[in-house]
Amino acid sequence: MSKTFKIIITIISVLIVVLILIGAWLWYAQSQIYVKMGFAQDKFPYRMYTMEEMGKMYKQEPLEGVATTQTPEQTHAKFITALKKGDIDEAVECCVAKSEQVVFKKELERIKSIDRYAKMLKDIEIIKPEADFDSKKTYSYFIEKDGVKYGQIFTFQKNLQGVWLIESF
Repeated sequence: MSKTFKIIITIISVLIVVLILIGAWLWYAQSQIYVKMGFAQDKFPYRMYTMEEMGKMYKQEPLEGVATTQTPEQTHAKFITALKKGDIDEAVECCVAKSEQVVFKKELERIKSIDRYAKMLKDIEIIKPEADFDSKKTYSYFIEKDGVKYGQIFTFQKNLQGVWLIESF
C-alpha cells in the first residue's frame, strides 16, 4: 500500500466519522426541540408521542369533558318563551353568550321598533340541528322574504358550566 493511498483512506475515514457526528448532533438537537415542545419523550431515544398519547396528555379544548347542563334546545325554548312575553332583557340575559348580549339586545330592540318582532318570532320558533361539535352547535331555521325562503343559522356555544348559549342568529 502506498503512502498516498493510506492518506486518502485516512481522510475519507475522518470525513465519514465527522459526518456521522454531525448527523448525530443534528438528530439530537431536533429531538430536543420536540422534547421541549412536548411532542417527544425526554429520555433516549426521544420517541415521538402518538396522537392518542398526546390526546390523553393535553386537553384539546377547555370545554372538553364539561357535562351539558342545558341543551341548545332548552336554551332556545327559554329564549322563545321570554321573547313571546316581550321581555328582551330576560331573553338576552338567560340565553345569549355574554360577549354578544349588547349586540343582541340592540338588534332585538331594533326589530321590535320596526314592527318585525312577531314575524321574527314566527321565523325562529322552529330550529333543526345542522352541525355538532364539542363546544359549538348550529341549527337552521328559515325566513320568508318576498315569497322566497332563506336558510339562516343559530349558533350555540357551550360555556364552562355546561350551558349552551346563543352566539349568533
